[in-house]
Amino acid sequence: VSNTKMMLRMGTWAPLGPDVPIRNILFVLLTVGGLLLVMMTFVHFYPRILAGLLRAKTLFMALSSLIVIWGLVSWLSVGQVFGWLPG
Repeated sequence: VSNTKMMLRMGTWAPLGPDVPIRNILFVLLTVGGLLLVMMTFVHFYPRILAGLLRAKTLFMALSSLIVIWGLVSWLSVGQVFGWLPG
């Protein structure tokens, strides 16, 4: 299915302009193929990634919480996020 869509896309989509059909075909092949390769690699290694994260779930949750707090501080400012803390 994805190969069929990629072949159809190569004939209709000209991201580099209509003047360079060979470069467009290579660009589409590399772009779509690269994305599919990344996704397939992630699917292949997902059980190992999940097992590792579940083994270190406390550390993973702590780092995730730090990223969320960092985002809140960046968005709202330190005073608004931590203003409720005493002196």
